Amino acid sequence: MKARGAASPGRELFRKAPAHLHLVGCGGAGMAGLAGILLDRGFRLSGCDLHDHDRVRRLAERGMAFMASHDPGHIRDLNPDAVVRSAAVSASEPEIRAAMERGIPVLRRGEALPGAFESRTGVAVAGSHGKTTTTALLVRVMETAGIGCGYAVGGDLPDRADAGRDGDPVVLEADESDGTVALYEPDVAIVTSIEPDHMEHHADEDAFVECFRRLIDQTSGPVFYYGDDPGARGLCAGIACAKPYHERDLAAWPLARLPGRHNRRNAAAAALAARYLGVPEAAIRRGLESASLPKRRYERISESGGVRVVADYAHHPTEIRALIELAREEGRGRILAAFQPHRYTRTRNLREAFPPALAGVDRLWLLPVYPAFESPLPGGRSRDLAASFPADFAAKRLREADDPETAAREIDAEAQPGDTVLIIGAGDIERMADYWRAPRGRGEIV
Repeated sequence: MKARGAASPGRELFRKAPAHLHLVGCGGAGMAGLAGILLDRGFRLSGCDLHDHDRVRRLAERGMAFMASHDPGHIRDLNPDAVVRSAAVSASEPEIRAAMERGIPVLRRGEALPGAFESRTGVAVAGSHGKTTTTALLVRVMETAGIGCGYAVGGDLPDRADAGRDGDPVVLEADESDGTVALYEPDVAIVTSIEPDHMEHHADEDAFVECFRRLIDQTSGPVFYYGDDPGARGLCAGIACAKPYHERDLAAWPLARLPGRHNRRNAAAAALAARYLGVPEAAIRRGLESASLPKRRYERISESGGVRVVADYAHHPTEIRALIELAREEGRGRILAAFQPHRYTRTRNLREAFPPALAGVDRLWLLPVYPAFESPLPGGRSRDLAASFPADFAAKRLREADDPETAAREIDAEAQPGDTVLIIGAGDIERMADYWRAPRGRGEIV
């Protein structure tokens, strides 16, 4: 077994139970997953967020003290033992500065979560694409086998209310966006793909790949990687502990219920990890046969009036291309798509890659960039992306919409039976789905 990082910040944090931890930006999927594990480990939790929504309410029901908004007064009043901040909360946030001024340790979410492997068998699910789905499928397989599996997943699962629970083994979605994937020390790892993204957090592509290399070096058991992905193959091929799976291997598993070959590849990775962990093959098959995708992963919203409406979290050109290919395979009519670019940095960095990825749609409504926590950047606005489309596409198929409600109403007016509507993006474009969840013609976006 490879050496564990005895002094890693996450492991040190998890050794402090039942200390009082304060989570700033506690409502995001990633933070909610961490919070769920911490509550199960016996920590006293408080948390704050700008929005009071379902994830926050569920955490409050489980015992977390919740405060609306960010306020340095929270630190003064609570005096927690440590603070964990979401990636969406900067180090310059007054509440974070207040903690630092008092000498209270402050960790990023990505620094804290790897500590959940402390005293547990750990599985890290990493990769540029497919992490959430692969994590969800592995958890489903483990639970079908009767194994009380812990997990933290960066999305909403269809069959449970919580984004995180403790258990042994524990399966964690390992995020590469800020480089903290390099902090995980698992017993088993999955690498679904490696394709540069989030380059605002990495010096260059070599530094991005190096994060995955460190994950592999710190994995004590096998690393299952998709051998047909150029990035994963380039890093993992030739490493003794790295075990490839390929497109040709998919036939070995009952994956027909899962739409899209990319999702079936994710399921195959989950099956291989489960087999290594001792799950009987019959249980693996039952788990895959009963599995559903996480929300916003080819989520079918409506078939009303013969128009299929699908919401998907795709926000990278590779993901968008796979989504459109799947929609084309399943549908017979036109594809009407609304796309909300996610972050100014990604829109700027990948601006020339988006038009080819979106070329397969018949109509495209382009929404303003969802900024996350970023400020506007030259070359990173939606109008900059619109200018990158070929002139013929822009003239005949591209429309710009000011907001999700405008796009929903225009698409609804144009859609005909047999058409497929795609709601594409990782931001608040998901609100468009509310329009079609309501009775046709009466939808409201809230």
